[in-house]
Amino acid sequence: SRLTLSASYAESDILVETGSDVRNSSLGVTYRHDVTRDWQLATGISHNVTEQGDSDTDRENVVFLSLERSFAFRP
Repeated sequence: SRLTLSASYAESDILVETGSDVRNSSLGVTYRHDVTRDWQLATGISHNVTEQGDSDTDRENVVFLSLERSFAFRP
């Protein structure tokens, strides 16, 4: 089992007069649990904020639960 924390921030300065600057930040937490040797159960939450110019702000919250399997290929 493991816990993963992630954070990111990006800022874009638009030099053209008609464009507007963009700032994007995100924060996430994911918990993974080994169900078997090949299968994992993952659950988590992420929060994203995108600001464009001085007035537009979009917020997004995502909650997820997934069942994942890893594969190994040998040539």
